[in-house]
Amino acid sequence: MPETAPTVPTATVIAKPGPRTTEFWLTLLVVLISQAYAVGLVGAGTPLDKGLSFVAGALAAYGYAGARASVKGTVHAASAVIRAAAVGLLAIALLHAAPACGPNQPGPVIGTTVIDCTGQNASAVATLFADFKAKLTGGGSWALIEADAKSAGVAIGGCALALLVQDYLGNRGAPPRAEGNAARAALEDFRAKVAGGATFKTAAGNL
Repeated sequence: MPETAPTVPTATVIAKPGPRTTEFWLTLLVVLISQAYAVGLVGAGTPLDKGLSFVAGALAAYGYAGARASVKGTVHAASAVIRAAAVGLLAIALLHAAPACGPNQPGPVIGTTVIDCTGQNASAVATLFADFKAKLTGGGSWALIEADAKSAGVAIGGCALALLVQDYLGNRGAPPRAEGNAARAALEDFRAKVAGGATFKTAAGNL
């Protein structure tokens, strides 16, 4: 009677539900990090940006090593390939989302929102601008004028402050350097804290 080859037991692999797999969470992490960069929650060159870049490299190395080990051992090979692909996507998402660093990197960019100071609030803006100018001429500080601008709101107070800074820096003799810096600082502080990085559009130009 011919000999029969021994039967090799076959392991049964039970598929896990998506949320219980590593692949699911790594893919979700790719999406969340990509969106964080897209909406500006992670700034280039920040400690968080550098940390995420380091994590991406570590995960990519882990995914590759895990895939090779699983394939050689013929255990869960398909799962390992998906895991490697997921961490690879994470690394690619981080590398492409983060702006390039280096000496030629452009400086800060003013936000894309434009506040039109020449529109329907122009009369109120002109009145507040005149009040601000009188206060500045009388010895008022830029910090005090900025506080008044915040009280008046973005559309009116912000425009009046922008007009005052524009007038102070451009329509008179060169102001003392310290005062010129204080004027710019007041506008930039207002822009960052109140106006959401918006550009102010005036009759004399944008700032």
